[in-house]
Amino acid sequence: VVQRTRKEDLVILTSPEGVTRYAAASQLHNLPVMRSPEFVAERNRRKGLSESEQHEELRQARPTANAVNTGAQEDKDAERTANATKGQAELEEGLKAMIVGGASAESRKKVLGVLFKQQVACARCGQNNSGTRDADQVDDSLVAEDAEKAEAAVERTKWTSYEDVPDATEEEKATYSPVLASFYQRGYPYMTGVRKLMELYKKRPLDMATPEFQRLVRHDPENAACNGFLNSAILYLRKFREEGGFENLVDVSTLDPEKLANFIPDFSRAWGKAQESFDDLQIEVPLEMLMADATQKWQSELQEKLDDENYIQEDVDASGHRPVALSIALLPDATEEEWALWPRILARYEAAMKQASEEVKAVKREAEAAEYFGALKELIEEHGKSPESMASRKYVKMVRNTYVQTREKAVSKFADFWAAHKDEEFPEPKVHSLAANKYRLPEIRLVEQAKRLASEWTLPEGWAVRLGKDGRLMRITGPGRGEVFHSREAAMEAVDAKSKKQAEEAKAAQKNMALRQEARASASATQASLQQRLREAIEKEDYGAASKAQAELNKLKPTKVQADSNPGAQGDDSARPCRAGTMPIVARDLEAQGAKGGGKGKGKGRGKGK
Repeated sequence: VVQRTRKEDLVILTSPEGVTRYAAASQLHNLPVMRSPEFVAERNRRKGLSESEQHEELRQARPTANAVNTGAQEDKDAERTANATKGQAELEEGLKAMIVGGASAESRKKVLGVLFKQQVACARCGQNNSGTRDADQVDDSLVAEDAEKAEAAVERTKWTSYEDVPDATEEEKATYSPVLASFYQRGYPYMTGVRKLMELYKKRPLDMATPEFQRLVRHDPENAACNGFLNSAILYLRKFREEGGFENLVDVSTLDPEKLANFIPDFSRAWGKAQESFDDLQIEVPLEMLMADATQKWQSELQEKLDDENYIQEDVDASGHRPVALSIALLPDATEEEWALWPRILARYEAAMKQASEEVKAVKREAEAAEYFGALKELIEEHGKSPESMASRKYVKMVRNTYVQTREKAVSKFADFWAAHKDEEFPEPKVHSLAANKYRLPEIRLVEQAKRLASEWTLPEGWAVRLGKDGRLMRITGPGRGEVFHSREAAMEAVDAKSKKQAEEAKAAQKNMALRQEARASASATQASLQQRLREAIEKEDYGAASKAQAELNKLKPTKVQADSNPGAQGDDSARPCRAGTMPIVARDLEAQGAKGGGKGKGKGRGKGK
């Protein structure tokens, strides 16, 4: 017998002789009876019995008075088990037939009837508590009422892309604003994400609030670009539907027109080109996503998820999945037409850089334009992106954070160049055939193959693989100057060394910051103590002690740590403005001051007193 007592199960063991023993579930194995030779032998013997032998032994062990009833009950149990197995097989066949669209009317009715019974039955005990109707006697009318919803659920399992999701009609699009307003007024977050999905795909609101649609959103590149924002939006839209939000929508005619504008989708918006509002979006990670198996000792368990410096060692987002960082790889690649147009764009870009150069000498203008041209061409050959992608603010920002300054300047100037000339024609450069070779690019298939190799080798952002015309490895380049390697092993060693160096520099910087903070705290404590002594001496009119405290304050110079943290600070106290409690004490002769005021001063009120 297992009994629940407080926080743990209590196990009560009764032997055939009537002896009773008690033990907590966690201490059951410590009972002497569990380790006795008789118990071990009996347990091993029963493990060797088949299921039929166990049933027979159990039947013989029961009292003889109940032998007849026991046999009848076993027959009934066997029959019920056989019927359940047969019914489950028929249900599986009917469900498969419905999925492929070849189910008969009788088979569909049986499957939908089972689904209906599951909906009206208690989730805990399986009993039908919906009224006097028995769950085994569901009539055709109730099955027909739920048939449409069940068939819709089966259809949703076939969704593999957004094209499989039914488009919203004009009447359903008209409900977008009431849905968004109700969603927002009920306190649900991520309203802008729901609105963006409506603008992007124009699907039925009820279909969007389903697990199947959320599965599509989770694998959507737009969701990756905004760090899981859209997936979280659908998650809350599902909760909105489950809590009956679609049944009582807000009347938008009663809303303020200015507020209503936030709930009206803009279907003409050009998503995917310049949505900077989602670029740097951060999402708070719920603890239950990070610690799904947490217990009452969750504080100590949380420390196991953190490193020595309290940084999370696992990457998760609001949906519990590893986030995909916004990287250059996610920007649109160049098409074959755009790749064929790049040499003409490069020739026009080089000429524009010569004209825009501020250098006086022609040689320097040529050198500057050639430097920008070479840096931009290297980026094109490494990333294989379209001109629109490389002129975007996203790309400029990522290049600035990854590469040396020359490449960042070249891309920034290309962004300005493309904004001014993207709608113009780009003719073939009028140069000699030999000179035209410098504008040519490798085949796009080689660029794609090199990017796949870099991904397979897990090279960090900024590292690139360069292949020859025959597809063999030529070199591996890093983001810095002079980082060129001719084998994968040498490149990976450099990556590891660079990572270790960056980690050591980060730890050293953090350690120096802690030392500076300690030094500032110590200096502040010393200064506060001296100022307190100075105030107390002045209150007691002990001007000797006050002068001594003032002298010590004057000697208190900024520490080297403080000077390092504030390079503009000066060491001389007289060069800094006086603070409270540091005003120098100057003795004054009141009679001398009065006599001085009796002179021929120009100010009013300074005349001789009477």
